[in-house]
Amino acid sequence: MSMTTAILTPGATATPVTPVTSGTPAARPSLVTRPLLLRFATIIGASVSFYLPLSVMPLFAKSSGADTGAGMVTGALLLTTVAVELVPPRLLARTG
Repeated sequence: MSMTTAILTPGATATPVTPVTSGTPAARPSLVTRPLLLRFATIIGASVSFYLPLSVMPLFAKSSGADTGAGMVTGALLLTTVAVELVPPRLLARTG
């Protein structure tokens, strides 16, 4: 049993469309490309460069003798991260 589909447009009659059952299917382009892999690498690098210091900086401040400075160090790191996020769009617009 074959299945047909009708495509209806205003003012036109129904045209049956039958699926292709013979031959080889058309080749699809590869989903994983070099730009996609580079983007994955940048996402992983950005995550590692942010989340590792975020968890280590308060411990470093505490071991350096700053009992109440752990929160300030975390706040400074987060504030710097937000400030630096404003740079890439401008840099990309300038360099292309």
